[in-house]
Order: sequence, then structure tokens, then C-alpha cells
Amino acid sequence: MKGCRALTNEEIVKIEQTLIGTRNKCLFILGVTTGLRISELISLKVKSVFEHGQVASRVSVTRANVKGKIEGRSIALTERAKLIINDLIKEESLAPDMYLFTSRKGGNISRKQAWRILNESFNLLKLQGKVSTHSMRKSLAKRIWEASGKDIRKTQFALGHRNVNSTISYIGVNSEEIDTLVLGIDSFKAN
Repeated sequence: MKGCRALTNEEIVKIEQTLIGTRNKCLFILGVTTGLRISELISLKVKSVFEHGQVASRVSVTRANVKGKIEGRSIALTERAKLIINDLIKEESLAPDMYLFTSRKGGNISRKQAWRILNESFNLLKLQGKVSTHSMRKSLAKRIWEASGKDIRKTQFALGHRNVNSTISYIGVNSEEIDTLVLGIDSFKAN
């Protein structure tokens, strides 16, 4: 989503603490650790994250549920994500063909419901700037970008972008970094 911003590490911790219920915490943790779009997250079925009686090491999103529907994606799951997925599956007694994020009305939660869940936390914390469900994806993009030594190709691959320009728009430009670079290049000083 254009215009929304990434969440800071501190905000991520606070948001997780304010979310009520394992389902809501799992939705958020998977969002910030996998970078999946909200539509991809809510499309996940238990069998996408669970195999051979345990949480899988990777989450698989089918081609039908990925933007562009060209090819599916598989993303590594962090230990934190695996633990909360396991808790959710046990707590809600989810079967393999059920949605991971179930609605009380049956089926999966909607994008609008996912937004409501997260927006409640954003408002409670009085987060500044534009934040949305897509802020989870942008947060992972920023963290991958920094952890990879600002490698744009690795970041592009992690997000599943086909075009590097999409990745560049996720990273954004930090005006303070630009100021530091400009001020650090003082070619008019005499030696």
C-alpha cells in the first residue's frame, strides 16, 4: 500500500503485546516475519504450515493466492512464528484443510477484519504516520534490507517482487541518511 510506513522494532514488540488472542498475535507475527501480503496471510490453510504432525520449517503460499498468480512462494518460518502457529493450531483444534486464521462466522477472516484487528492496536498505541496491514510487509523489507548489508537483490527475492523498482519503493529514502551523505562529501575543503 502506497504511503504506509514500516514499523520500528519497538513498535513491533508493543503491537504484539497489545493484541488479544493467539489468532491475532499469530497473524501479526507471521506478517512481520514472512512479509506476506494480508491477502496471502488470510488465505493460508493449516496444511500450508503444518506437516508430519508438526509445524513446517517453511510456509507455502499457492500460486492462486499470490499477487499476479504466476508462481507460488515458500518462506522460512522463524522459531517465534513456529511456536505461535503451534499454539494456534492446538488452541483452536484446527484440521489440515481449515484456514489458519478462522472467522467466528466460519471460513477465514476477511482483509477488513485483519485490518480492524491491527488498527485497534495501532490506535491504542497512538502510532504516528500512516500504518496499515501492509506496514508488516514493509517492516520485513526494511529489516531484510539492513540485515543483508543493503543488498537490493536479496531484499527483492525475500519479498517475491518481480521488479526491483517495487522493492526500491518499499525501502524508501531516509532523508537523514541523505543529509549525512551530502554533509560527508565536502569536496571544496582544502587539504
